[in-house]
Amino acid sequence: MQGTDLVPSPIMTRHFHQSALLRHVLCFITLLTLLLSAAPRLEAATYYVAPTGNDTTGDGSVGNPWATIDHADFQNLLVPGDTVIVQAGTYPQANGDGVVLNNDGGTSGAPITYIANGKVVIDQSAFSGQSYGFQVQSPYIIVSRSEERRVG
Repeated sequence: MQGTDLVPSPIMTRHFHQSALLRHVLCFITLLTLLLSAAPRLEAATYYVAPTGNDTTGDGSVGNPWATIDHADFQNLLVPGDTVIVQAGTYPQANGDGVVLNNDGGTSGAPITYIANGKVVIDQSAFSGQSYGFQVQSPYIIVSRSEERRVG
């Protein structure tokens, strides 16, 4: 069979084109899924913090809040326009630095806002010497209605 070329049958050609098309569609769907999962949030979100919350298992929802006011900032979870509702209660601080907001910043049109929902006390009574209640070091952060207390 010298010089004989193999000629694919019409069925084989159609199957090959369908398989190639299916591979392209699957690649497109995979790429689209990856892009959408990595895309930043377009909407502002509202998160919650409560003295009974948990920074390890909490997700920042009203039913499963975080425990520390600066948790979301520390973890770089906030984007411009987000709001953090701080539920009433006393928040003992882990060190003399207090609540430090220095990672996530807002914009002039979409600040990140921390709102106290009731009486919020930043308790730094465990620290002698200089201590800070709030240290806002990122741009366009609004802190509304909180109380800082040092006992002792």
